[in-house]
Amino acid sequence: MVIGKGIAISRATKVLHIKRPALIPVCDSYILGLMGIFGVTAASGVALIEHLRDLRPELVPTLISLQNRLRDHGQKRSLVRIMDALIWSSYPDTRLGRSGLPAPTVATAIRTASDSLTA
Repeated sequence: MVIGKGIAISRATKVLHIKRPALIPVCDSYILGLMGIFGVTAASGVALIEHLRDLRPELVPTLISLQNRLRDHGQKRSLVRIMDALIWSSYPDTRLGRSGLPAPTVATAIRTASDSLTA
């Protein structure tokens, strides 16, 4: 129990993401684990947001570049949605993770995605 009776951080952020996808990323145990944050408490969610804020100067320019390139290809996506997709795609249980290569950090995954769009 995190947010209220029977409402954990994953359920809360999934519902909020549906209501405000450009503002609220999905935050569940997969995302928390990938980011090196363990537990599914409200404190874990706060730690994730603080971690992403610390990465903001490094990530935002690349995310904006990706957003512009996606828009050029007819795909309109928010920065949060792009980041969310890249985080999920770097999870070890994805096709990339099963390739045997070490799971990239979020910053590395975002830079790699940006580089592949320019190639």
